[in-house]
Amino acid sequence: MSDSNPESTTCLFSSHPEPTLSRSSSLMSIDSSSPAENDSSRSASSRSRFRGRGQTWSLNEEVSLCQAWVHISENPVIGTSQSKAGFWKSTYDHWRSIVNNRSPVRSIESLEARWKAIQYDVSKFIGFVEAAKGRSGCNGGDEINAARQLFRESTAAAGKPGKEFQFMHCYEYLKECQKFNTRYIQKAQPAVTESVADEVRPIGNKKAKAKQAEEQANKRKADELLEVQQELSKIARQKLEVAQEACELEIMSKDTSVMNPIAQQYFMMRQQQVLDAYMKKQAQSQSVSNGDGDGDAGFDTQ
Repeated sequence: MSDSNPESTTCLFSSHPEPTLSRSSSLMSIDSSSPAENDSSRSASSRSRFRGRGQTWSLNEEVSLCQAWVHISENPVIGTSQSKAGFWKSTYDHWRSIVNNRSPVRSIESLEARWKAIQYDVSKFIGFVEAAKGRSGCNGGDEINAARQLFRESTAAAGKPGKEFQFMHCYEYLKECQKFNTRYIQKAQPAVTESVADEVRPIGNKKAKAKQAEEQANKRKADELLEVQQELSKIARQKLEVAQEACELEIMSKDTSVMNPIAQQYFMMRQQQVLDAYMKKQAQSQSVSNGDGDGDAGFDTQ
């Protein structure tokens, strides 16, 4: 199969902007020569599972495939009224124009197979991220870490550990794509003819129940992980408070009468700060007990 005419460029992504989509600019810096620096979770063993019939896929090739798939599937002019073969021919041509002949020779079938692997893992990972969202005390980093843990657990087999999520670079691009955003998955309309859009067809009743049960199980696991993280944070705060009280007690126990003038001045000032903070806390505690305040107080010893 012949490649489409590539344009001379020094950047794999910036030469083909997608005007209808907004993607993370961090993807522009992905370097296929050092995948370990760009995706630490992508180990050599996990990459080798896709060697199979050809050379290993680079990070640039995979992100370019995501770009090409989104461009063709979400473009109302290109993506509609196409057969499955026509859809993947268009995707292949656009992918070749993005990589600009800087990748091994690959077939349309190779692109389709790789896309299915990416789509399956990224869709599952996004589901785990969504399960972790909206929980008390969970920020962006906690959500990703919880999703990674859930992904490992979901891929574990009897006596064997689960695999790491290896498509974080694809997730960063596809998480803003409508077909992968779980908030819109029920509203999404197929971008190509029915033969291509079978990836988002409604599933049967049994599969729907199984999917619901899986999502509930994932949600429970996410809740359990968050509870553990919150408990660890609580313990850390308690240890910090104990250490702070010990430090303040040591300051208050200093005998300034035997110190030189400079040290005496310093410790007398520190003792006054500790005392002022303690008195402020006591006053606020009393105010809370009387129903006059919110009691948000703490020591402030600079």
